[in-house]
Amino acid sequence: MTDYIFLIFGKASSAAAQMVMLLFLASDLSAQQLSLVLAIYSLASIVASIGDLGLGTFVMRESSYGDIGRANQAIYTANGLAVVMGILGTSFLVIASAWLPALLPTSPLLLWAATERATETRCLRLIAETKILRVSLITAGRRLGALLIFFGCLFFLDTAWSFSVALLTASAAAFVIVAYFTPIPSTTRRNYGLIGESIPYMLSGVSGQLRNLDVPVITMFLSAPIAAAYGLGSRLSSPFMLVFSSMSNIILTRARDMPRHKLMLYLTSLVAGAVVMSVCGLFLLPVITSVLSTFVEWITPQYSLVIVLVACSYLFAGTGIIFGSVCVAHGLQRELSRVNLITVVVSLGLIATVSLIFGFGWLAACASLTCYATQLVTLGSLIWKRTQGR
Repeated sequence: MTDYIFLIFGKASSAAAQMVMLLFLASDLSAQQLSLVLAIYSLASIVASIGDLGLGTFVMRESSYGDIGRANQAIYTANGLAVVMGILGTSFLVIASAWLPALLPTSPLLLWAATERATETRCLRLIAETKILRVSLITAGRRLGALLIFFGCLFFLDTAWSFSVALLTASAAAFVIVAYFTPIPSTTRRNYGLIGESIPYMLSGVSGQLRNLDVPVITMFLSAPIAAAYGLGSRLSSPFMLVFSSMSNIILTRARDMPRHKLMLYLTSLVAGAVVMSVCGLFLLPVITSVLSTFVEWITPQYSLVIVLVACSYLFAGTGIIFGSVCVAHGLQRELSRVNLITVVVSLGLIATVSLIFGFGWLAACASLTCYATQLVTLGSLIWKRTQGR
């Protein structure tokens, strides 16, 4: 229980700091500028996930249940891949900015996402080693540091540049710190053969990250204010996905040893919590509109509804991350990959179709919410069958 409290406190502090930064970003940028920044922000997470090739989850599993030597090889390999993907992605945006200058301030986001992924990979080893307090402090410090750097940069740079530079600088500092606490023996070499074993984790991780394509898809088909509202809902929710990620990391190390009745009670409680929080969000819609409108002048009840529904969708998707860790712990990673991939493809397809035909952001968010609720039911049935007799 202490582990949960430390880790969730760190992630919650991180989420709060990132929310403040996003609200300042939204208050200073136009709807068109905001939708572009948030679209690149979402794409950056996908690029980092592809560059990781599933080695982050592999590190967690090997550190918890297997060989620390293989875990170190995976870390070393994943860090190298992150550097390559970050440099290539940043270079692409810099070149593309020659045709679309508004892209230039977002160019550091690709390098930030790669650095963030490399930092998280090493943090997973610390979690497996039960050094939870250390991870919590690094996580909270990373985002709080980014917030302070963001405010400092505003004296010298515009808002979009300040946002990108602050995230990259804080993430780079966090990587240096976590690398100090996770030394890798000098004899360790990159082992690209591990990628074959990590592919199922990659498919699961990439399919999870591909849900971030919903923001670029909405940006393509709907008006700038609706796209900005959808993107704002997505990004305001994403910091809290860190909390779900933390919980999933801990449950991955323990799910295999939990009695079936206790495990199913835990998972059922998570689903019930997601439902209750979603209902509360819709009930408090007028309050949410009032609060957001003090920061973002173009917010109306219509746009607030989009934001709340997107947040509900991410709430169910976050719960699915925890279900996914239970699946991995019980050797269901291939089934998990298929379910996640089908869910995200159907979700994106419905979002694009609904946006193109009807033009309603709230309807697109409802389509996404339905898909991720269905995913929970499917994963829950897989876990139920696998744990029979325990």
